[in-house]
Parts: sequence; structure tokens; C-alpha cells
Amino acid sequence: MIHKRLLAAAAAAAATIAAGSTIALPDAQAASTTATVVAPQLAVREAPNTSSTIKSWAAQGSQVTIECQSAGQAVTGNWGSTEIWNRVNGGYVSDGWVDTGTNGYIDGVPKCDEGGESTPEQPNPGDGTYFLPFAKGSSHQVTQGPGGGFSHYDQWNRYAVDFGMPVGTGLYASAPGTVVFSGEDQTGYGNMVLIDHGDNRCSQYAHMDTLDVSVNTQVEAGTAIGTSGNTGYSSGPHLHWGIVNCQTRDSLEVPNTPEAGQNFQPGTAPTSQNPGN
Repeated sequence: MIHKRLLAAAAAAAATIAAGSTIALPDAQAASTTATVVAPQLAVREAPNTSSTIKSWAAQGSQVTIECQSAGQAVTGNWGSTEIWNRVNGGYVSDGWVDTGTNGYIDGVPKCDEGGESTPEQPNPGDGTYFLPFAKGSSHQVTQGPGGGFSHYDQWNRYAVDFGMPVGTGLYASAPGTVVFSGEDQTGYGNMVLIDHGDNRCSQYAHMDTLDVSVNTQVEAGTAIGTSGNTGYSSGPHLHWGIVNCQTRDSLEVPNTPEAGQNFQPGTAPTSQNPGN
């Protein structure tokens, strides 16, 4: 399959060279797990075919995060005909209507299995990777991302992520570790759990309702730790999640996840691959 985007780039290069200068062609393999929608309005479908149920719509020019890729119904899109479908936001879009920067499958992006789920790499906190902290297959909207002007601007919150979710939503450990705090925080986070993953890095789960773990509990990725709530200084039911220094509780880094990388733009709703359910 030869995408029209590469033919267009080659034509532009030829014209420039003819005028007496040179231009570098884009690398056909310089792909990204984030793609740009080129269709006026792109249907996100339940399965990789055009007859399956439409789950949502993606607007032209919007960015989507590719969770995994699958072969499906051939579709003629902006770049020609392709059987590749990309799983985004818990559904599928044809590769013919998104710009990934490559002709085919993207290096490093997993293949979707027959059930439509990607097989994620297991989180390795030593490498800074963590599962999203809610049940596998569920999606929750980012209401405030890292650096958000409402409350994510100081040393304790600058890299945190807020997910809107109803009170009582199940929460699960993002990676293996040891619980070093479980109780009511007195600085505004309400009911909170901190899990130490080594190297003084803790995942933080704040504004919780119920707490199902105690200090010194050993957890694995997917261990139930409690439910979300609206405790502490909170403007509404949500989960405040981040990676902090276990001692000072300074915000250390944007969580790097198998599901969404470090892309937590407000309004997006990544789908969890956490084994907890």
C-alpha cells in the first residue's frame, strides 16, 4: 500500500529540487502513537469494520492516542485503501482516516487480540510506567491534566491527573508496591492511599471514599485499594492521581502509562488496561 501522503511529499520534493534547492523526504517509519484525524468527522466504532456500532466521534484535526492496531475491513480513506484499524478511546478507527506518519503498522504499538484488547507491557515503576488506576476496559474523562491552572500548578500537584468519576468507583493499584499511607490526609487530599514502588516514588490516590488497604500491605498491579470519592478539598467527585516523593509528597513526574503514555489532555478519556476489575 502506498499512501497518498508520501506521494504528495515526493512531488513537493521534486518541485523544490527542480527549483535549485534540496528537501528531505519524511521518514516513512517516523510514526507516533498519537495520530491526527483527517476526516471531517470520524466514527469511533465498536469493532474494526464499518457495520459495527458507533461509540463516539472524533473531530477533524483532533489528536487520538493509538492503544493497539488490528486488521479489519478494507476502507478507502484519505491515504488510499487499507485494512489497518487503530484502537482509540475504547473503539476503532480506520487507519485511512488518521495521519500516523507511516504506511503500515507502527513499530512498538501492540497488535489487538481477537477480543479487541491490546496486550500491554506490565508496568515497571523502575522505568516510570504505571497502569491507569481504574478497572480494565473502563474509561474516565480527564478533568484536569498536569499543569492545570485550577490546582495543578504547585510543587505538590504540578504533574498530577484528575479523573472525573462517580463516588464509589473501584480503584486499583497502578503497579506493585507497598502501602505506606492509608487514611485521612490533613492537607486537603481527603481519604488517600500512597503506594511505594521503590526509589522513594509513590503513586498517590486522593479524595477517595472507602479505603481497602492498610499500611505495610503488599500490593500487585490490579489490587483493589478502595473507591473514589469527594473527600478533602474537592470541587466534585473525582480521583486525583499522580507520582510523588514518598517523604515530601512533591509531584515528581507525569505518570507514564501503557494506555495513554503521558498524554492526559482535559476532555480525553483513556481506557484502562489495569488487570483490576
